[in-house]
Amino acid sequence: MHLLFGYTIVEVLSLLFCFCTIALIGFLSLSLALETKAHLVNDLDRTLDELYAVDFMRHEYEVKKAETPSSSVTPSCLSFNADYKGKSGRISYIVVFNDGLYKLIRRGLSGEGNNYLLETKKKIVFLQDGKVFSVRIGGTTYDLGVSE
Repeated sequence: MHLLFGYTIVEVLSLLFCFCTIALIGFLSLSLALETKAHLVNDLDRTLDELYAVDFMRHEYEVKKAETPSSSVTPSCLSFNADYKGKSGRISYIVVFNDGLYKLIRRGLSGEGNNYLLETKKKIVFLQDGKVFSVRIGGTTYDLGVSE
């Protein structure tokens, strides 16, 4: 009887070890899946922020440009003459590098104030190819549809 009891303890301990191993593998898989999901959601959120900023700049140019837009571009600034709802002036998009982040700031018409469109670790540069303006965020170039 004593010998049989020893075998039972070994069987119970081996079953307990197998159960704990399976549970540990399950928890590690769940942890990895949640971490991967968090990274994917974060990357998607950053990409959507970029697309929204580019779409906003493109739309604002189409709606608010003056009859003589007089656009100008430098690597850190895009500006154009605007005329909208009785207000006229210059709208500028300025890139500022501060604390390791590139910030895209919009300076609007009188009374509209300044807005932060985008904050990212990726480098932001405005480009001009002929008469077409674009913005490069990281390694991706977005055509703004702004031309003279």
